[in-house]
Amino acid sequence: AIYPDTIPTLSEASAKEAGGFAAPGERECLSVGLLPLAEVRGLKCEVSDLSSPAGGRIPAAAMDLRCSRWQQNCRIFGHHNKTYNYTEHFLVRRTSLDLFPGVARRLYLDIAVPSNAPPGTYSGVVTIKSVAGKSSDRIPVSLEVLPVSLQEPPVYFAASWGGAILKEH
Repeated sequence: AIYPDTIPTLSEASAKEAGGFAAPGERECLSVGLLPLAEVRGLKCEVSDLSSPAGGRIPAAAMDLRCSRWQQNCRIFGHHNKTYNYTEHFLVRRTSLDLFPGVARRLYLDIAVPSNAPPGTYSGVVTIKSVAGKSSDRIPVSLEVLPVSLQEPPVYFAASWGGAILKEH
């Protein structure tokens, strides 16, 4: 979890790209943490197409970039073992993003892989631009499309801990 007061470890801060994998027809959500050192208002985030060396392409229109909106929440145990906490509650689209010094934010990139996407590694970039339109940061994104196809199950099952049979298993 990335809380507003989260400070990344050295290995987390040195990550070079956001990456994941998915099968054709599947959705994959990648997340990126931002920790600003200065106040910046009105940032715009843009996503490029993802392309593979073999010529495959996942268009930017198949991706949805959102950030979280925090809400107060009471828990038995929470962040720093306090019972009163903030949690990410909604993922919202923002036309612009305001960042404040030392307040971590997380961006979520939801990628809908086309069902006819050929297998391979697809690469692109999330660009963060200032109000003036200058690129202030570029976050490389890679997605490995697997050489498997998902099958539609004949039946879906769901359960809850309220059922006695599930508790026995």
